[in-house]
Amino acid sequence: MGSKESSPTIGGDVCLNAASHRRSIYGIIANSSVSDARVQEIIRKVQSFAPSAFNSQPIRYTLVTGDKHNQMWDAIIEAAEPILKAAGERICTAMQKSLQGHHAAYGSVVFWESGEAQKGGAEKNKSAAPQFLQYGEHASGMAQLLVWTALELEGLGVNLQHMQSMAPVEAAMKKFCQVPVDYSLKTHLNYGDKEVPSCSACVKAGIDCERALQIRFRPGLGLSAEYTFSSDQTWVRPRKSLEYVDETDRVSQDYEDRGQEDMSLTEDLTVAPDTTELDQHASALAHISPASHGSQSMTSLPGNSPVSTQMTRHLRYSSELVRSPDSPYSRPPMQFTTREAELIKNFTENMALWADATDMNRHFELEVPRRSLYFPVLRYAVFAFSSRHINRDKADTSTEALEYYNSCLSVLIEAVDKASGHIDEETLAAIAILRQYEEMDAEDMEMHLTGTSRIVNSMSEFDFNGGLGEAAAWLCLRQDIYVSLTRLRPLRSNLENYLQSDIFRRTDDAAYANRMVYLLARSLGSIYPSDSSISNESLESIRLDVDGWFDSKPAAFNPILESGRNKDEGKLLPTIWVLSPFHSVGLQYYHIAKIVLAMSLPITTDSVFEQIRESKKVERTIRNHLLQIIALASSHAKAENALFTARHSLSVWGSVFTEKLDQDMVLDFLRHIQQKTGWQTNSLSLSLQQQWTQDTNED
Repeated sequence: MGSKESSPTIGGDVCLNAASHRRSIYGIIANSSVSDARVQEIIRKVQSFAPSAFNSQPIRYTLVTGDKHNQMWDAIIEAAEPILKAAGERICTAMQKSLQGHHAAYGSVVFWESGEAQKGGAEKNKSAAPQFLQYGEHASGMAQLLVWTALELEGLGVNLQHMQSMAPVEAAMKKFCQVPVDYSLKTHLNYGDKEVPSCSACVKAGIDCERALQIRFRPGLGLSAEYTFSSDQTWVRPRKSLEYVDETDRVSQDYEDRGQEDMSLTEDLTVAPDTTELDQHASALAHISPASHGSQSMTSLPGNSPVSTQMTRHLRYSSELVRSPDSPYSRPPMQFTTREAELIKNFTENMALWADATDMNRHFELEVPRRSLYFPVLRYAVFAFSSRHINRDKADTSTEALEYYNSCLSVLIEAVDKASGHIDEETLAAIAILRQYEEMDAEDMEMHLTGTSRIVNSMSEFDFNGGLGEAAAWLCLRQDIYVSLTRLRPLRSNLENYLQSDIFRRTDDAAYANRMVYLLARSLGSIYPSDSSISNESLESIRLDVDGWFDSKPAAFNPILESGRNKDEGKLLPTIWVLSPFHSVGLQYYHIAKIVLAMSLPITTDSVFEQIRESKKVERTIRNHLLQIIALASSHAKAENALFTARHSLSVWGSVFTEKLDQDMVLDFLRHIQQKTGWQTNSLSLSLQQQWTQDTNED
């Protein structure tokens, strides 16, 4: 029996979760955010407890990093060249590419098997001697897995490579590493920082892309109040009772003492880092064997890997938590007049819901009014939009709204001028609100569409952090979709930026609805490409994704009440009730995507009759989906945004309604939209009537 050990303080799931994160990462660079000393420490620990048959410990390790790593692979590539050329061009090209991939890493952990250790183990355990060849493989495999998993959890990119089948490679590696002749190469791990591609915004700007650390706080709204834990919750089992120590006073005092020295501390770190930091990557080649256990010294060859003398350390002291004198929050909040209070209240209770159509955290309802106390640009944008809405029934709706609009523009121009390329999320939200203000006009001049698109296209990964900026970005995308749909032109938004959002990882209904918004944008981007012809392959891929979205939608997206239309009973629209505005938006955008994709299908038949038949089939498809879009506009009392979506859809495809009853239904619906929201529909109604009359006359 083995020796009795104390119970582990972690559960088995922790170990399994760690192993499950291990992946082969080939996109790595010649840099390591983990010090050589830390990697050596990991290898030592693995060497100390990695199991081996009869405790023979046959595995040896060599850590090669920095310039030594480059030199080693230069030597290996040179030694392998003759045999590769003899193998033929195809194999030679493939293997050279593979070897260059090894060369590109920051370091390699080389695993050897000691022949002497194996021989000694076999002699001591003669009955098991024939199996020692297998035992060596077992020990090597377990050691590789442990080191690989540990490096992966340190945040490094790692891949395992087997080069022992090429005799020149093994010979060159043994010669360079100066290992004993009885060592045989088992494998090696390449590692380095993961290669992160530059975001499109930085590529366009021609600057280095420094991606921000993604830290996300769990939202407090909408969480379960049951305070229960999942059945697979991992619990730490401490060996002793815990003692809680309040260090608030000490930590606060420490920050206060150091807060005033922020600049000098940074300067000291930059100019003269301490010895420990300077030695971060000082050892470029190190051998680790069982003999070195318990000792901090290692037999190593001095390396030439460059050590950065400039080190950046981001420390946030308490002095930084106090807002600067230039911050809007440092000034007293601006008070509302009675009229302004009416406007902000109207915005919060009505129009904010339009912008928050797919936002679980309701930023325009909750954050925009609060920030309007401090940010004039946001304040005036809200007032202008709200005034336009309140005065929608009056003959002259422009005077008050226009005054606020002009005030917002003057502040906006100054803010953009001072921004030096970076627009804060309050300004982006204000521009998005002004864009909504524009859309209420009968003639949409699109003055702010270009501005919002450019700002969103320049947003970095940090900006897609679930805050007001991201909420405004999704609003801007929906606005861009509206223009692309109604004007039949390419999107101005860079859809690649939206992939940085966490809606593709979240499972809530708002995120699922936003995915459909993104899919519709992709559909329009393929049909109205900015720089290439329509790709049938791309459209087919999108078509599958759209159908997959509908087939896999959560149960909450299914209508809670649904019935078809019945013309005989005077019921011209289906009845559809849904649980929330998220579901209205998601389903509406699905039906729009189906129309867009149906219209993009090429008619391949040569028969004129079949072409006419296919055209009528597409027309029926459009009409059926359009009826669903209109019905969904009334599916939820708070989903007024769905009214606008239906209006936009009618402006594009309303001509498919050829029967008088359907046409009257459409006109009544448009009048309802204008009365309820203030959105101008008179010109659209007139345009549709002209189209219907023309079609009737032609018949």
